[in-house]
Amino acid sequence: ISLRKDIDVVFERISQVIENLFAVNPKRVDEMDYGRVLPALSELSKPAGKQSWLSLTNMQGGDNNGKLDVKILSSVSNACFSLLQQDDVVVSRSAFTALRSLVRIVSDLQLEEDSATDISWSKFVESSLVPGARMALKSPSDQIRRHSLSLIREISIGFQNSSSPNLHGDMSILACEENSDLDFYANILHVQTHRRCRALQRLRTRLNESSSKLTTHSISNVLVPLVLQPIYECETTLQEELAQECVATVGALSRHLTWKKYHDVLWTALNQLSRHQSQEKLLVGMICAILDSFHFE
Repeated sequence: ISLRKDIDVVFERISQVIENLFAVNPKRVDEMDYGRVLPALSELSKPAGKQSWLSLTNMQGGDNNGKLDVKILSSVSNACFSLLQQDDVVVSRSAFTALRSLVRIVSDLQLEEDSATDISWSKFVESSLVPGARMALKSPSDQIRRHSLSLIREISIGFQNSSSPNLHGDMSILACEENSDLDFYANILHVQTHRRCRALQRLRTRLNESSSKLTTHSISNVLVPLVLQPIYECETTLQEELAQECVATVGALSRHLTWKKYHDVLWTALNQLSRHQSQEKLLVGMICAILDSFHFE
């Protein structure tokens, strides 16, 4: 991108954004330049501006017959995901806001897609945004997991009519705009433990319903990693109630997996025994729950 910025306005604009996002403080060692990073993240979310998402997605050029090659935007979204996982709360929150804004803009743009255009915004989300959100979902930080799950919520709602399982449109049924108490996303990572437990209980109830439309893809790539973390992190008696709910939920989720995914979850649980010895009781319970959910002939 840097090599092409002098001959293409698209590369020039993208290069400026990335340079600002990764700016280093010239007066302090190993410290980002907050005076450039935070305004750059804020600019991305604005409805107007040369370095806003809306401006970047409407640019012409980028070696795609005069149309924007959406792959170029991946470099900016990847930079935002990198900042999302920073320990600094302000930077992480600003990166999340920028990414959420991008998801909303792109979900609106994909509604205007037709067979005549070469730009596939759904493919961009599928290849660039979803993998980043899934990776952040495995972070040991509750804050980062909360941000990444919120992004997956936005994607699932914005692309709920998409035929691609990678966009997790089926998970839109877990959202509830009318009542936040019934919204799985709002409660599963809530600071109050009892709200997390209720979210897991409602999820198990939904899984037992014949009308449940959650796909194996969403269960194995989003829900299972999400409920495994509290089990690995359980260190006190206060955390044990949530961990036990997670153990029961892993068993319920396993009942809806294909053989390969079921095998992967079981193998993961077995491998964690040596890595999390203080959680051995919970891990053994989880392995038993997975085995009890064996549903193959």
